Amino acid sequence: ALKRAFAECVATPEGLAEREQSLRFQVGDSVQCLTDGQWLPGVIERRMAHTDSMPQGLVAPYMIKLEDGDSVWAPADEDAVIRAGRGQKRSRTRK
Repeated sequence: ALKRAFAECVATPEGLAEREQSLRFQVGDSVQCLTDGQWLPGVIERRMAHTDSMPQGLVAPYMIKLEDGDSVWAPADEDAVIRAGRGQKRSRTRK
């Protein structure tokens, strides 16, 4: 599962466009992220995000601003690491 999630994060122009189309959440959506073993509330800041601290070519599906002010990125668009926040319905279902 980890290798698959990493492979999904590697950027190619075609892959980025396809992945962007399939993302479940939009900028501004409330979500919960699994961070250090606990679910933390936050808001989607960016989609298809890359920062200087990430390996070159790696693009995360989401950058999330947590309620405590920290920003984290989700390694995959899967319920195991990111899910709709309380009172927030999924923007889109996974195929």
